Amino acid sequence: MAFKHYDVVRAASPSDLAEKLTHKLKEGWQPFGSPVAITPYTLMQAIAAEGDVVVSGATEPEWYYVIVLAGQSNAMAYGEGLPL
Repeated sequence: MAFKHYDVVRAASPSDLAEKLTHKLKEGWQPFGSPVAITPYTLMQAIAAEGDVVVSGATEPEWYYVIVLAGQSNAMAYGEGLPL
């Protein structure tokens, strides 16, 4: 069995993980391995799909990183000026 797509589902509680996995199963994904508790508040489950999967629209990220710079000399280390 050759998988074409891999992804990871993250959740803060077992009920949230079950809800997110149910949604992914309807899109054609299947669990790959066992769920893992990374921290007391982070559960993860690997998922895989063999063929094309149906994606039900883009979602917003769960969080964003904000990098505060003290001066212009530090900016290039964080990719200022590069198209991201």
